[in-house]
Amino acid sequence: MLVHTHAVPSFVIVDPERMLPRFWATAWSISIQGMALAENTLKRKLRHLATFYNFCDERFGSDSFDAAVSLCDAVRTQQLVEAFYLDLTAVPEFNTTAVQCWDAVREFVQRLARQRALSSPAWGALASTLWAMGRMRHRRQGRFRFVRALSASTLADLLEVARPDATRNPFRGAHVRARNWLIVNLLLLAGLRRGELMLLDCASLR
Repeated sequence: MLVHTHAVPSFVIVDPERMLPRFWATAWSISIQGMALAENTLKRKLRHLATFYNFCDERFGSDSFDAAVSLCDAVRTQQLVEAFYLDLTAVPEFNTTAVQCWDAVREFVQRLARQRALSSPAWGALASTLWAMGRMRHRRQGRFRFVRALSASTLADLLEVARPDATRNPFRGAHVRARNWLIVNLLLLAGLRRGELMLLDCASLR
């Protein structure tokens, strides 16, 4: 829920049940980046972030996103963001609003991850994953449309199994698990084809 504060920051998003500000979204809105935005742009981005927060509350429990970031839990934060992305893209006819919503959420979380990346490899990995995922491409009318073969729940389960620290991960060795986790993310979330993936070298991932 977006609320006009008549103070600084001028707008905040709040938990609709308790009317408490969303902590990290509020911190972003009073940052240099947030304060530099025009009022309408700020309101639009905050509304998209409110959609993300509400999704996390409904799927993972109250304050799940703010708690994950505050506890510096990059793995949990990535789970929330990936689940939201899968929910948005599970709809065959996602619209411009969904595209803009993902842009706002990805930019917001990526900024939080980059701020923590210097002291935490896990946050650096999250920032890289969000960069690799890129933007949702809005489907143009008249173009051939691909139908996703995997349901959102199946895709989420695959991403969970591929996590390097997952108990169900069938691969041995930290390096192999990390490599395969990156491959799965590039194939399933970034949309790379197998042939394109095989052409990449280490320098391509920087």
